[in-house]
Formats: sequence, C-alpha cells, structure tokens
Amino acid sequence: TAFAQALGVIVLPIITRLYSPEEFALFAVYTSIVGILSVAVCLRFEIAIPLPEKDEDALSLFILAILSNIVITVSLTVIIFFFREPILSAIQQPQLKPFMWLIPIGVFLAGLYGSLQYWATRKKQFSAIAQTRMTQAVSSSAVQIGAGYLSFGVIGLLFGQIINFSAGIVRLFISFSKETKHLINQISITKLKENWKKYDKFPKYSTFESLANIMAIQLPVIIIAAVSIGPEAGYLMLAMKVLAIPIGLIGGAVSQVYL
Repeated sequence: TAFAQALGVIVLPIITRLYSPEEFALFAVYTSIVGILSVAVCLRFEIAIPLPEKDEDALSLFILAILSNIVITVSLTVIIFFFREPILSAIQQPQLKPFMWLIPIGVFLAGLYGSLQYWATRKKQFSAIAQTRMTQAVSSSAVQIGAGYLSFGVIGLLFGQIINFSAGIVRLFISFSKETKHLINQISITKLKENWKKYDKFPKYSTFESLANIMAIQLPVIIIAAVSIGPEAGYLMLAMKVLAIPIGLIGGAVSQVYL
C-alpha cells in the first residue's frame, strides 16, 4: 500500500510535464464525477459483505451489490445519452463531451472492484488487496506516462484513471470464483430478498451518508472548474491527491483490518 501511494507522488512531476494544466482540470472534473457516483453505485451492499456469519449470505450481498451496480450504471448511461448537453452546460465543461461515455465505464469498474475487495477483506486476503493496489498504481502510471509521451492528450489521463479503477479485478475475481463455486447453487431469489430485507439499512442510510461525505470532498473541484476559466481545478486535484496520501496509507489499510 505504501508503494502504491508513493508511486502516485513520484510520477507526478513527470505527468505534470506531459499534460497541460487545462487537461488536468478536465481530468479533475472527470475523476470527481466518477468518485461521487462510484460510492453509491452498489447501494452500499458491498460494505456489508464482511458481516454475515455464513458465506452464502455474504455471496447474496455480493450479488445484490453487482445487480445494483448494473442497474445504476445502465440508468446513468441512459441519462448521459439523453441529457448530455444540459449536464455539460451545468458543469460548464463542453470539452468533456467526447469523453462522457467513459463516466459509466469508470463507475461500473470502480463498483466491481470495490465489491471484490470487500469479499477479499472478508477472507482476510489483505496482501492480495495490497498487491492489486500496487498493480493499479503501476499500470495507471505507465498508461498516463506512455500516452503523454505519445501526445494523446487528456484521453491518456482518463484511460489511466480507468486502469486505476479496474486493475486487479481479474486477480480478485479468480480468487472469488474459486471460493464461491460451491455456494452458487444455494443462491435463490428468496435468499436475495431475505438479505435485502436484513441489510436494507445500508441502501437506506449509508448510501446518502457516503454521498454526503464524498461530495464534501469532490464537489469543490467541480464547482471551481465551472466558475473559473483557468486550470485551478487541476491544481486543486493535485494538491488533494498529495494531501490524501497519509489518509489512504493509514486509514484505508487499517480500516480493512478493523472490518
């Protein structure tokens, strides 16, 4: 985890010379939008996965998280398709138009990784989680630096972020499938309904709590990008990224063990 956090800072001086401040501002808006939406895309069922005593109940919660992820991502795609112009007008980011389709992709992959990570947390696979974090850091940095040298523009930053959301999914999914293949026959619609009712406080309360928390952090970036012409949003995102390192290193890693 420390390596992943450190690498993100080490490559900043390189990346900031490969991309313009304006490209970073657009990247900051994309990252903030995806960051806000991804915390609620699974209706917080994913954070309940470590709680049940029985693995079949935990698997039911995982399935509920993935179903919620799919439904919300599809709904988000439809909203973007029909209301793309009003959304771009509201956030004052017309240059984001060609890349709007990357928002649902980033949200879905972030939700999928989060669900798999909480299953791995349930199984105390902390080293596997840390290794996927390292894979994310190395892969996303390599994509962003490579695309920058090839002058791909902001698309390099965006694809690097998507890699950051998704790298490690395959490894976690392989482990998850091995551990649950004997349980899949025990899952039914009735079982899903039972666990929905038992853990319905997560979508009812935790969804809005998590949205409030993340919006307090990410909304200023979107607002500053909307009201300023220059690269201020990009500078703010870079500062927040550096300041968040101690929280990500200590808070994120320790919270998994407490869970």
